[in-house]
Amino acid sequence: AVLEKATETVFKEPVVVTGKLLGPVRTTHSEGVVKFVKCRFVNTGYVPLSEGDKATPGTAHFTVQRVGKGSVELEDCEVLGGKSVSIMGVDKITRTYVTGGNDLFRPPEGESYYTEVLGEGLIMDSPASHSDILQVTFGKDRTPDNPAVATIHLLRCKFDARSRTGADGRSLDAVNGAIQLGSFGPNTGVTGEITGCYFDGGAFSLAGGDHGDAGKPVVLRGNKFGRLSKYGPINPRWRENQDIDDSNVWADTGEPLKAR
Repeated sequence: AVLEKATETVFKEPVVVTGKLLGPVRTTHSEGVVKFVKCRFVNTGYVPLSEGDKATPGTAHFTVQRVGKGSVELEDCEVLGGKSVSIMGVDKITRTYVTGGNDLFRPPEGESYYTEVLGEGLIMDSPASHSDILQVTFGKDRTPDNPAVATIHLLRCKFDARSRTGADGRSLDAVNGAIQLGSFGPNTGVTGEITGCYFDGGAFSLAGGDHGDAGKPVVLRGNKFGRLSKYGPINPRWRENQDIDDSNVWADTGEPLKAR
């Protein structure tokens, strides 16, 4: 289908939306669930990477944005584009394809569950953009008495942090990583489990660290890594607060990951 015109749609109450072609969406409900099933969201002005130098993440900052405290679920959906972030604050995503944003996901404070999600094809809004597939950044103003923790659960996801690619398969754009943790203050943290996933591309595929280690360690188990990152699979300074074992392997050989 061709989207001739897209304006932001605001959902204020719990609802189930099925089989719709939508532009940018914002949810403001305070409780309950807004659930989208088999929907496609296209950011205003989005042009895919297949258009080469004409590619753009779109003009609206967010393609799907959760503003209220109620839950938002995406199931069997497509989300295309995002000048800042494709999906902002959504707490449950299942079997969904996301591409073309400057960043693709920013999970919320609290629990989030992403299962069998494919994120790829970052389009940087500008050469100075700091682009990641999943980026945790919140709580810069939190105090020791009011900390913030994001608990992420990633199961069988594939995050490929490449944009336009050269002959060697590596990204021609200065994208950062498949996962970026740490761009927030000392009174914040990320915990949770990352299992059965595939990561590739970026400067480091898993990047960030040094800040925001509140909460239990992030557990990585049974993940596979491609070899198309610029420097390696995991930044040596990725996190102090983590739990990584030898079940995390290179995708091509099955050998345990030693480079960190």
